[in-house]
Amino acid sequence: YRNKEHESKKFEVGWVVTFGPGYGEVKSLVKQLNNSLSASPLFSNRETPALGVVAKRAPNLRDILFSQRDICLNTGRGSVTTRCTPLGTRRVGRPCESCDLMSGETRLTIGQQSMNCAGGDCKSFNLNYCAQCSICNKAYIGKTVQQLGRRICQHRSQIQALSTSTCINRDIIDDTNTLAAHAIEHNVRTKAGFNSLYRFFILKYEEKEKLTISEQFFINKFRTYRPYGLNTSNPISINDRLVLQT
Repeated sequence: YRNKEHESKKFEVGWVVTFGPGYGEVKSLVKQLNNSLSASPLFSNRETPALGVVAKRAPNLRDILFSQRDICLNTGRGSVTTRCTPLGTRRVGRPCESCDLMSGETRLTIGQQSMNCAGGDCKSFNLNYCAQCSICNKAYIGKTVQQLGRRICQHRSQIQALSTSTCINRDIIDDTNTLAAHAIEHNVRTKAGFNSLYRFFILKYEEKEKLTISEQFFINKFRTYRPYGLNTSNPISINDRLVLQT
């Protein structure tokens, strides 16, 4: 069980249990165990109890049927790049600014190349992603170890810095601001315009150490270097590629 970083810990170890038969018995058992542990020298000085009950709802019939349907039809969350907040659902707190950019599709096609998406939403992380322009279909391949929605916000923030320029110098375009520069090429100079211009796809989940290698693979596969695409540089240098090949 993971507590949020800004909240104080209520207990050290969570005992996950579903509501229903046995829930009260588990609470009583945890209370007895905490009393026994607090009497021992190892736990006597702790301010928080060692054990706690984490209650969760058990899957109902609707969850089971929809899960089986998604598996049979291959339409589940495992293959769709979707929203973290479903349409029609009221979100607690600040609205997510990246939900509307999720493609909602199971397959990415760029030119004559295509592939199945890995699935996930704007809260997914440790992944390779693709941002595709909805006007010209040019694409950018990137990687992120943080949440995809946060990485999208970083791309979108660059449009303010470039929106005042009437002509963008090609020398200042890099992988940080290439999406914003391409948006301005289509005369899109606002964050709202950025949101309607791009669609994001999750390509692959990978370990942090391998993200750069898979990013280079997808860039080569879809040929997303400028002017064919929106990438401006090689994630892996020539020397690094020679080392990998040997």
